[in-house]
Amino acid sequence: MSDLNSAQTLHTEVVLRMFEDQGVADHDQATLISNASRPVCSLVERQGGSLQLLNSIIEVSEATLSTMPLSHPSRYVMSQTLGKLLRVRFSRTDRLDDLHRGVALAKESASRIPADHPDRPICLDHLGGWLVTRFLRVGAAEDRDQAVELLETAASTTPTGSPRRGEILAHLSTVLRGEFERTGNEEKLERAIRAADEAMSAIPPTHIMRPARLIELANSHLTRFHRAHDPTDLDHALGAANNAVSIATHDHPERAEATYALAISLQAQFKMSQELDPLDRAIDICEGTLVHVALDDHMRARAFSLLGMLLQSKMRMRGDEFREGNELLLRYLRKGWECRNSPPRLRIEIGAKLAASLASQLSWAEAATVLQQAVELLPRLSPRPLSDDDKQQTLRQFAGLASAAAAVTLNAKGDADHALRLLELGRGVINGLLVEIRSDISDLRKTHSYLAQDFEYLRGVLDSSGDQITNYDQRHELDVKFNELIQVIRSQPGFEGFLKPLTVDEMKAAADRGPIIVVNVSHYRCDAFLVESSQTRVLELPNLSLEELHTRAGQLKTDHLPVLAWLWDTVANPVLDFLGYEHPPPPGAEWPHVWWIPTGAMGLLPLHAAGMHDQGSGEAVLDRVMSSYNTSIKSLLYTRRQDLSIASGTSNQALLLAMPETPRQSPLPFANEEITLLRGLCQSLHLQPVEPPRCRKEVLQRLKTCKIFHFAGHGQSNSSEPSKSALLLSDWESNTLTVADLRNSRLQGASPFLAYLSACSTGANSAVDLVDESIHLVSSCQLAGFRHVIGTLWEVSDKHCVDVARILYQTIRDQGMTDAGICLGLHQALLELRDRDEALGHIVDREPAPSPSCSKGRNAIPLGKNGRKRVEGTSWLNWVPYIHFGV
Repeated sequence: MSDLNSAQTLHTEVVLRMFEDQGVADHDQATLISNASRPVCSLVERQGGSLQLLNSIIEVSEATLSTMPLSHPSRYVMSQTLGKLLRVRFSRTDRLDDLHRGVALAKESASRIPADHPDRPICLDHLGGWLVTRFLRVGAAEDRDQAVELLETAASTTPTGSPRRGEILAHLSTVLRGEFERTGNEEKLERAIRAADEAMSAIPPTHIMRPARLIELANSHLTRFHRAHDPTDLDHALGAANNAVSIATHDHPERAEATYALAISLQAQFKMSQELDPLDRAIDICEGTLVHVALDDHMRARAFSLLGMLLQSKMRMRGDEFREGNELLLRYLRKGWECRNSPPRLRIEIGAKLAASLASQLSWAEAATVLQQAVELLPRLSPRPLSDDDKQQTLRQFAGLASAAAAVTLNAKGDADHALRLLELGRGVINGLLVEIRSDISDLRKTHSYLAQDFEYLRGVLDSSGDQITNYDQRHELDVKFNELIQVIRSQPGFEGFLKPLTVDEMKAAADRGPIIVVNVSHYRCDAFLVESSQTRVLELPNLSLEELHTRAGQLKTDHLPVLAWLWDTVANPVLDFLGYEHPPPPGAEWPHVWWIPTGAMGLLPLHAAGMHDQGSGEAVLDRVMSSYNTSIKSLLYTRRQDLSIASGTSNQALLLAMPETPRQSPLPFANEEITLLRGLCQSLHLQPVEPPRCRKEVLQRLKTCKIFHFAGHGQSNSSEPSKSALLLSDWESNTLTVADLRNSRLQGASPFLAYLSACSTGANSAVDLVDESIHLVSSCQLAGFRHVIGTLWEVSDKHCVDVARILYQTIRDQGMTDAGICLGLHQALLELRDRDEALGHIVDREPAPSPSCSKGRNAIPLGKNGRKRVEGTSWLNWVPYIHFGV
């Protein structure tokens, strides 16, 4: 066999030299390259051969194809050959350029072949296969949907029993299974299994692709087993995987995939039976897989990762009897982590496991290095061309990674600035892309107007939310140009840091108006990063744990006061004391101003309201400082850098929306009173009230020209898909005004000043697996361009909404419409409501208790004819949920 391989390789080298010498006739080029490529692909696929020859023949193929006009009779063959070569290289190296190029070639072929051509199903299958691969690697649902359509068309036009039909159905099964894993749609999984079964029946027993079909069948049944726990599915998976291994000999291109499929099926068998035999066999098989995988093949990373999980299971089963377990676990995870050709998602998964194992042995320095590199990979999971929904899907499984990286860095004696930069890099990835693309470029415009024009054009198209470009390939091409332009801009003197992560000095400069307090929570430790204009300090919070934090967040639903007292003792009081805010400011003095940036589950709790409020002792955040929030320092600076002069000079419109009656929601009798109050204040605020029809289209249009947007109505928080959280207007059932709509409004040119969302849960960050992304209605308004946003953390009282709005706008009237005035207005409102709250024992000058008809909450679910019910023995502090996001 080695002699044959040598002869075939020599033939390929001769062909390449012929091309170098320009000794090949035009009509022979495609055939020669096609023939020469086969042994190269075989060597790379079967035996992990060197990529050098493969790279050379790809280079020649690209050059040859570039000389062929679209009408050239050999262009189709040449394109198919190049596609095969690129697929082989991509499977080894995970080069995204090869993936995108393969899709482009397949699209060209499919677009030019006539509908009645006998090879059309082959073209559709090739394109569908490339799109399936890109969907699984990149995550664009658009690719998935197009692949399903293409493959179903190809299957319907291919004769039953044809081996080609089997390949088409196998691709279809893979993409349907991927759709199920993302959406949970069981009908897709059933279709995937039917397609895999039919693919098997269509392929001869001796066909080279039979192991691949068996692998897909095994994976489909294993997926259903994990869903329904039917042992029959596990038996089918084990049978198909065993069959694949027995057919795929040691030099078969599917050998590694077959053994991997068998190993994960045995892992499932172990979890069901808790017997060591399948576990030990899985470990042996997985170790054997590595023998057949090239050192630069990303399959090695998958095998090492699986080995790590299997060893962890064995360690838990055998305990002290398996003493070498920890050493083996670290060895395998390190080897997996060192496979730098593997996809970012897999590398991050392995990095997180490796860091956790290292941390368990107190190897903090190495764990910190691994987590830093893992966090640096996170933005690659969420490239700009992906839709926001797709970005959310890719980031879900890595919630808390940046917080862990920062905590481990501190345990490794790393400096505070470095740990804080990791938090900035690894949180708010989706919003961070929007912040980058919408950043102010006035300095660039002054010195390099031509570059600024190019930048504004490209960002205008890329930030179009699909209304100008809907095709992923187009968005990808524009993103490539955009990134190239950014590099050109960075090459100009003075712009070296253009759109780069914040420097230490920039983070400190953000604290020039008051300290920024980043509260980081993780399983390893909890800390407050205290960013001041001259320094960044870390205050460890030893009495705060992630476990108790989740418990206390749950208690908010039944009783506020104990939670606020606990939050004061564990977080707020130590932080304020450390910053020197040990007492309330003297009468007549300006209120100190702090900005809170909570991470993880801390975002569920009202840091601004922490305190011993039932004692009247000044032991509360409200009594010492006024509070604002933000999602990140980057986001805070982005909002501050928007041109305030535009906001003060272009519009004086106040967009006022009251929704006292909302379809299928409980009535809000005080919503009209709230808007009537504001309408009466508009003249003294130098504002022109505008009250358009209360439907999505009208509101989005009016947002473009308003200075203030005030909404009094129902809010709806979506914990599973936070970008679908919404403000409920008259047409909400058919045309909902969502987070995505607001985020994509792009109001920076008008620089609106204040969005006041007087509704429930508009600042709630309830998507647990996306908690680092801070996707809610408040942050979406900030990203749209509002300088300040008032929102709420949970349900609010309809009546008290009027009180808060009245005090805030009266403060603005008296103090002026300034940055400080907005936060001061909310602070004064919360102080006044707190100091007459009937739930607090020290209060004097109370108002009469509201009647039941006045206690309805502005939530999205009716809670009975008398509104929200009060639980016996609990306190409802109606001022607590209100928050300010702003500069």
